[in-house]
Amino acid sequence: MIDSNKLASRTFGIAFLIGYLSYGVGFALVNSLINAPGGLSTIYASKNQFFVFHPMKQELKYFVKAGSADSNYFQTLSILCKRANFFAYQIGMVIWGLGGLMFCYLLYLSKFVPQWMSVWGFIAYVIFISGAIFALFGYNIDVLLDIPGGLFEIFLSFWLITKGLNRTAAGVSK
Repeated sequence: MIDSNKLASRTFGIAFLIGYLSYGVGFALVNSLINAPGGLSTIYASKNQFFVFHPMKQELKYFVKAGSADSNYFQTLSILCKRANFFAYQIGMVIWGLGGLMFCYLLYLSKFVPQWMSVWGFIAYVIFISGAIFALFGYNIDVLLDIPGGLFEIFLSFWLITKGLNRTAAGVSK
């Protein structure tokens, strides 16, 4: 039988990976439609639209008819949504990074994982935050600066799944 400490650390590791992967899948689904030729005007006409946009389809039928001049409105709106999405994403990544800094600081203090791993995470999140800030100012190096944070998150997840938390630091006797 697995002890509760091991179960908790495995659950956290798996949840962390699921969150990481679901973001990527969701991002791909939404961008496949938003970046399609014609932008938002194609959502109503599309027979293969994803369930994410189903609530919008009813609203769009009142505003768009395939081939009408009003589709320019949705192309403009699509461009504005892309830009708003970019800025909201980068601001969200700064906030995520700040949360990651606090998380790594607490990991360091608690010694639930080796301290070198907490330091790695702390440095990775500082780099991650700087990448998001650079992106906000028009420097397209954010993806490169996301790599250390992404590797830390994946490594931490697998560490928790395979090794678990430090039992002594967690207050659990063997």
